[in-house]
Amino acid sequence: MSTPTSTAELISRLLGSAYRTTRLATHLSPALRGNTNYRVLGLLRQFDGVRVGQIAAHERISQPRATQVAADLEAAGLVERASDPEDGRASIVRITPEGSSALDERMIHLAGLLESRFPELTEEDRAAIARTIELLEEAAATG
Repeated sequence: MSTPTSTAELISRLLGSAYRTTRLATHLSPALRGNTNYRVLGLLRQFDGVRVGQIAAHERISQPRATQVAADLEAAGLVERASDPEDGRASIVRITPEGSSALDERMIHLAGLLESRFPELTEEDRAAIARTIELLEEAAATG
């Protein structure tokens, strides 16, 4: 495998690897297939309160589907809805502490499924992964 020569090539390979790793995790845990609930919880944890329309746009699902996902999550106590202070006709959806805990539990579950796929990592490997995570989080925070 050749060494990437540009930032765009590195990002492309990183996205591909992350996509394949995520698909592997969902394959290893079939109960999680096709479930947008956790992605929505992740969105809500990243942004403090979003409208249902923003959920639909972010997840690329219909507004009625986003409304149903929000209702299901609310019924499970994982999110709460409140009136949008800027527009009383709209509501803002926020993750609850229970929703945040459920998201953490899912990530721990997926990590456990994938852990055996990673041989013993050296400290250098761990530092490289940690730095990559920092860079990804910085990039995601700006958009």
